[in-house]
Amino acid sequence: VLTGFIGQGEGNHPPHSQAENLATLLIERGADPSDPQALYNTSITQDHTDWLEFLWSQSEQHDRLNPWRVAKGALGGNIPLSVLDYLLGNATAYNHLARAEWLLGHGADPNSLHAYSKRPQREEALIRGHAEMAQLLERFGAERKILDEASAFQAACMGLGPGAAPPAGG
Repeated sequence: VLTGFIGQGEGNHPPHSQAENLATLLIERGADPSDPQALYNTSITQDHTDWLEFLWSQSEQHDRLNPWRVAKGALGGNIPLSVLDYLLGNATAYNHLARAEWLLGHGADPNSLHAYSKRPQREEALIRGHAEMAQLLERFGAERKILDEASAFQAACMGLGPGAAPPAGG
């Protein structure tokens, strides 16, 4: 029900006109403020942090921040990740810089792996052509590992230019 009020998702559905009030009421009555589907839906369509901030603060008020930080793989992907790290992968893939900065500021690991590709976040950003995202991840501590030949080639093809991607092999 919480997901329905919030909307967004793959169809980018609009939220209910009273979404925040209804979500608050549901959470006060026991709904999970770290609801996996609501978090997923809000992570793929828009680069804003309104719902992240709302659901985080509701989790904080109800002493339920632990699910955001514990690696368990509840949101999807091929590897167990915390909610913060999973959402960082979506922000990286979609080049949502504001979301990524919010997530990193709240404890997402810049060296975590992307849930689906299993690549480090910085590499994922580079091969998708998101140089600014890679720089943001680096500012928060992502390691500047040299890309393998295939990833370096893919990054170059995404328009980063010949000098932007680290050289392959060494």
